[in-house]
Parts: sequence; C-alpha cells; structure tokens
Amino acid sequence: MGNHQIVTELGTISFDIDAIRSLVRGTISEYFASNKKSANESSDITLLEANGTQISESKQGGIDVDVYIDMLYGAQLPEIIPDLRETIHNNILAFADLSVQGINIHVEKIRVPERYQT
Repeated sequence: MGNHQIVTELGTISFDIDAIRSLVRGTISEYFASNKKSANESSDITLLEANGTQISESKQGGIDVDVYIDMLYGAQLPEIIPDLRETIHNNILAFADLSVQGINIHVEKIRVPERYQT
C-alpha cells in the first residue's frame, strides 16, 4: 500500500498508509489512557498494549485493520472491544475518509497481576 489521496474542492490531501497505522496506535493509547481506572480503585485495571497494527487493502475497496494487543486480567472484553473498534473506525473516517471494511482485534496475551500468580 502506498499513498492515498482525498480530493477536495480546495485541492488534494495525500497521506501514506503508515499515517493510518500511527493513527490507530494513537487511538488505542488514548482510548485506554482515558478509560483506565484510578490506582486506588480495585485491582482489575483494564489496560492494553498494542503489539502491532496491520493495515491492508480490502478486496471490497477501503481497508482492513488488524490490531494485536495484550490485556490485563479482569478486562471486560464484551464491553471494551466493540467500543474500541468503533473509536478506531470513527477516527479513521474523520482523518482520512477511508472506507473501513473490518477491524479485527486479536488478544495475544492476558497478563495476570503478580498477586494472582503462585
């Protein structure tokens, strides 16, 4: 994948797909920083770490996004993942007006806090 362009009445906006990859990584970091529980709350803090992001052209046009993450034990996946997916989608649309065909989130590891390990 190379450069993509958005043509407007005032001119052309050109960006590299690496900009989308950076946007997705930034979206993930911001999402979890803003949703992190305070340190004095319960120990089931939801935290993600992005291990990688792949952007590929979709066969239907637009792009597919694959995000690889680690999560802390206690995270509520059914609540977090759809919201994160929607946030990524909205940011890509706002930034680049690209059609997003799919956003796949792959949980590679669940980190167990030391106090639960024996």
